[in-house]
Parts: sequence; structure tokens; C-alpha cells
Amino acid sequence: VLIGSMVGSMSCTYFMERFGRKHVAIVSSVLAAVLNGLTIIPVHWGYLFAMRVLLGIPASALTTTIPVWLSELASTAKRGVLTVCFQLFICGGIIVSALLLLAIGTRDDLYWISFLGTLVPCVCSAICCCFLPDSKKAKDD
Repeated sequence: VLIGSMVGSMSCTYFMERFGRKHVAIVSSVLAAVLNGLTIIPVHWGYLFAMRVLLGIPASALTTTIPVWLSELASTAKRGVLTVCFQLFICGGIIVSALLLLAIGTRDDLYWISFLGTLVPCVCSAICCCFLPDSKKAKDD
């Protein structure tokens, strides 16, 4: 995931400037959902490794794009609060994910819970981004 995250965060600025924050967020959410679905197919450890690297790209693109987009949409008085809330939700998601994996343990028949736990936020993110306005900066370009 680290290698994919580095690629995603370094290339994200180019795509945000070229296509706009809204489109990058939607495509990244859909790509994360698809790659997450491909990750649960047990083929080989090399396949899993490749999927995890590829999954890092949209994950880091989302964590780069959304705070920039929020800061451009928000008023000056609310900008800091919204950006910090986004980071708090990321930390909360990591905690929930860790607790979920702790509860599942080594039971092989419950892998689908982990899949749904990551698929639902990706799909919700893609749907919600469709209804949000694009930033003024993206419209000016």
C-alpha cells in the first residue's frame, strides 16, 4: 500500500488541476471499490501484493483530494474545522477497521465482512461526491 500511496499522492495534484477535484474524487472512489473487490479473490500472494499496491493509489488520491476540495468549498471560518474533521474520520475509520479485524480474528468464513467494511465507504463517497459542487478554482481553469 505504501508504494501505491506514494504514486497516488505525487500524481494527484496533476490530475486535480487537469480534471478537477470532484472528478478525481469520484474516479478514485470507484477505483478503490473495484480494486477492493478484486483484492478478495484468492489467487496468489503475488496477486494480493499487487492489488494492495494498486489499492494505495486511489486511497492516497482520496486523502489528498478531499481536504483540498473541502478547503476550497468552505468559508474561511469553517475551513479548518472541516479539514480536521476529515482527518478525524480517517482515524476513526482506521480504529473501526482494526476492531473489526480483531473481532473476525482468523475465521476464514467471515472475510466478506472486511470487504463490506471497505466497500460501503467507497460507494458512499462516490455517490456523495456526485451531488457536491466542484470548487471555484476548478471552474476557473
